[in-house]
This record gives sequence, structure tokens and C-alpha cells, in this order.
Amino acid sequence: MSMRLIRSLLSLAVALAAGAAMAAPAQQIDARGTLHRVEAVWSGKPAMPLLRHILVRADGTTAASVIPGTDDLFVDTDPALAVDPSRGTLVLAWSRDIGDGYAVYVSRYGGSTWSPPVRVMDDPSGEEIEPQIQITPSLVHVVAHNGSAYKRICLDPVSLQPVYGPEPLWNGGAGITPGVDAPTNTPTESHVFFTSTVLRPSETDPGRVVIWGVRDEPVPIDYLEALVLPLETAEGNRTAATPIEGSLTVTVNSGSRVWYTVFQNGAWSESASLALDGTTTLSDVVTMLADKIRRTP
Repeated sequence: MSMRLIRSLLSLAVALAAGAAMAAPAQQIDARGTLHRVEAVWSGKPAMPLLRHILVRADGTTAASVIPGTDDLFVDTDPALAVDPSRGTLVLAWSRDIGDGYAVYVSRYGGSTWSPPVRVMDDPSGEEIEPQIQITPSLVHVVAHNGSAYKRICLDPVSLQPVYGPEPLWNGGAGITPGVDAPTNTPTESHVFFTSTVLRPSETDPGRVVIWGVRDEPVPIDYLEALVLPLETAEGNRTAATPIEGSLTVTVNSGSRVWYTVFQNGAWSESASLALDGTTTLSDVVTMLADKIRRTP
């Protein structure tokens, strides 16, 4: 039995143990107000792992389809979805177990069908997982990681072929403490940003989150910063760096709380948190942060 088949069967068993829904769905709203959701699920008899695209139109009607190339024994997971601001179409990135490791694939939705999947990251010695995607007018930027090692690649927005990279990304060094240390770099609103998961040198270390930013050009990452997290964020791992009201805001979601820091007036604010419960969601926190930023002189 080949190693490729063995890996695929092991991945299949692990995913089956996880249940029918394999991960949180990726969601975006296009210019027409249509909600697009892509989720990794099990479907059919016998059940097979695949990526399912569900769209909910503004009039309330829905439609569902399978992302081409994902309806087989190989596991497809970690969907990430972005809207092309210039063309109004969507681009999907995801991780696919190709038998000897996870690789990153992309596909474009043109309004009625998805393009054939394109493999854009495939390190034979690594596992490219949890891709992030950002689309600028000229490029599609994709970041994925293997452990604490991250890579980024630039793609042509039409052909989805690589035009720069893959580029290994700096993993942050010691980092600065928000509200205490001066920043080492200044984020630019015109950049697109990516974040690492929470990187922890040891189990007792609260960890740090690395931010990368880049302009709309096929050039190396030109914004780098690592932020040291409070001890209380030890359980957090879902991170994001999002410009809110013109101020770059970093959030770390632990499930029960969301920690945040905002870059304003040339410095990172001291880390603070809000509880996530039945009445306050992450979306509520983002809305409240936008209002807070507007009120800050």
C-alpha cells in the first residue's frame, strides 16, 4: 500500500472522528448582497469529505454545490474566502491532503461556476494549513503555515498563477508589549494584513502574535510586528489584524473572551478584553471597538 494512500486513509479516519462538520465555514457577502458560505463537510453515502458552497441570495432563495475537485477520498479543509474588490468575484483558498502532506489550493467563483482548482503551495517537507487570503486590486495574497513557519505567495488575480513567492515569513523574535513598549514599525492603512496563530515558546508562556502587512505589489512583506500577549490569553488561538475606522486592531479570541489592542496615535494600546457570552459575540465586539475608536481623540 502506498504512503499516499495510507496518509489519505488516516486523514479520513481523523476527520470522521471529528463529526460531520469539519471546521467553521468561510463566509463573505458580494456586491449584490448575496451571502456565500464555504464549509468542509461530510456528504453522501458512503460519506465523503468535500467542500460545499452555499449561497443565500438577497431575495432569500438558496443554492448549494460542491467545489470542483474536492469530492473524493482526500480531505479538504480550512476554507478561506475573499471578495475581489475590482472584479466582484470570489476567490477560495483551502488545504487539501494530497497523500504526502497538505497543500494549498485556490479557485475562483465567477458568478455561476468555480474554476478548476490550482495548487499554489506544496512543500514536500511540510504541511501548509489554515490559509489566509486577501485580495488587492492587482494581486491575490495567500499565507499559510507549517507549525510556526509561515509562507506567503502572490497570485495573478485572473489566472491565479504565482507571480511572487512563496516567501518565508519572519516569525517575530521577542516581540513588544502593547501599552508598554514603543512599536518597531508603523502600519499603513493601504496595506493588507495577516496574523500568525498564537506562538508559544512553552506551555506557561502567554505567547505572541505576529502581524505581517504588504502593499498591492509583488514585493516582500514590508510591515512586521510581534505583540506579546497578556498571561490571561493562554487559551486563545484565533487571531486577526483588521483596520477598523482607520486603526489597525488585533484581536485574539479564546472562545470565552476576546482580547484586543489598537494602534492609535503612534502606539499600541494596552491589551484589554471583553467576555463573549450569549449576549455579546465577536461581531458585537468589533462594532463596539469601531465606536470606541471613533470617540478616541
